[in-house]
Amino acid sequence: MDTYTSIHGMRSQSRASRALRTAAVLLTAVALICVLVAALTFRYANATMRREPKVVENFSSNVMPGYSIVGFKSLDGTALSGWFFPAKGTPRGTVVMVHGDSVNRLQFGDATPALYKSLVDRKFNVLSFDLRHSGDSEGRLTTYGYDEWEDVLAAVDYARKTTTTTGVVLYGFGSGAGAALAAWEQLPATEADRNEVPSSVAALPLLRDYVLAMMLDGPLDSPDDSIRLAMDRLGLPSFFPFSATVPLAVRLSAGASSEYPLAALASRFQRPMLVLETLPADGKRSILLAERLRLQPETTTVYEKAVDGSSGATLYGTDPKAYQAELTEFLDQYFP
Repeated sequence: MDTYTSIHGMRSQSRASRALRTAAVLLTAVALICVLVAALTFRYANATMRREPKVVENFSSNVMPGYSIVGFKSLDGTALSGWFFPAKGTPRGTVVMVHGDSVNRLQFGDATPALYKSLVDRKFNVLSFDLRHSGDSEGRLTTYGYDEWEDVLAAVDYARKTTTTTGVVLYGFGSGAGAALAAWEQLPATEADRNEVPSSVAALPLLRDYVLAMMLDGPLDSPDDSIRLAMDRLGLPSFFPFSATVPLAVRLSAGASSEYPLAALASRFQRPMLVLETLPADGKRSILLAERLRLQPETTTVYEKAVDGSSGATLYGTDPKAYQAELTEFLDQYFP
């Protein structure tokens, strides 16, 4: 009996020892995988945020409307550069253009001056500037809207100080549309709310109602979506887990505590909004546009068109005249 018990105990100890070794091997493998994912995440996030800024192209004076070179500082002190185009005649308003990632103030390259001219000829001032780490502006990182909203508010404040208009139209593209929405959301709704916003924002003599309208070309549902698209363009793996870990790393680098809910922000903006979107193959609208139409249909204008994205075509480049006509109709309706 004692011999049986001894043998049985030895077998039990052997099984327990094997289980512990197996668990140790598994835990070591998991730890190594986590270390590898963390290292690759840092590498991919770094590549995504530190891509080479696109240089601003030179244009002859007969192509561009009359403009002045301007410079101002973002809320965190980053030096920003841009152009200011005065309206032809008494200004009807001021349009602040916010470009997307991987480009600069010339959102559509050499086709952009025609867009400037279209707005200027219709008596709108235009402020077109480079976000941080883009074009001629300073800055070490691109954060796809998580920091760029500070640049947008600085541009809005510059427009306030240098124009005679009493508000601005924010005109954003891609991730720049998200930065525009985030900038508006950061502003206090009333004077009583100044204590609830960051001190750098509270110091600005601006409230949310200074943004009179928005025009958003290709807005995404979250800055994280812009990051994933940038990863695809750079040839980086955008599948899980990197589809989640890299955007998280970018957010943490920007000091953002959470993802910006752009669809919710667009729905909370109660003033006129023009959304310009390319129709996907399945015809399904973005969550942002669908929610905006559900909650704010009376003040929402939509321009949709099928575009062959595989060829690099843009909504503007596909039909510039129709695109400009849509802007004109929207601006004429709300800024007669």
